[in-house]
Amino acid sequence: MANEGNLKPFTSEQSHEKAVENGRKGGIASGIAKRQYATWKEILEMLGEKKAKSKKIRELMTELKIPDDEQTSDVAKMFNLDLRSQSGDPKALETEAKIRGQFAPIQNVNENHNIEYKPLIDLTKRKKNGEK
Repeated sequence: MANEGNLKPFTSEQSHEKAVENGRKGGIASGIAKRQYATWKEILEMLGEKKAKSKKIRELMTELKIPDDEQTSDVAKMFNLDLRSQSGDPKALETEAKIRGQFAPIQNVNENHNIEYKPLIDLTKRKKNGEK
């Protein structure tokens, strides 16, 4: 329930104008934040398209017949993610499963009414058993 002390009714034209002004300020700040996010996203996309630096990873990509123009930083990140998941990193396993579409969380509600999400399959057990 709302705190009655925080509710300020519009009693005059001045308070309405103040509310409109505050809403305008919020809209301007929101626009600035959205443009900043778009700029960051654009920069990350440009960095992801750059040629992969690691000679070892580029050699692995060549072995897998990935064309030279597709041997980018983003693909190198996928290789590193896979290496981390092979070593048993649970976060990397979960991320890789989400990308592949193999991760479907099950929603459980415990006795405190908190929602817990658990993976549909336990990928760490599958990796330990040598399954794919």
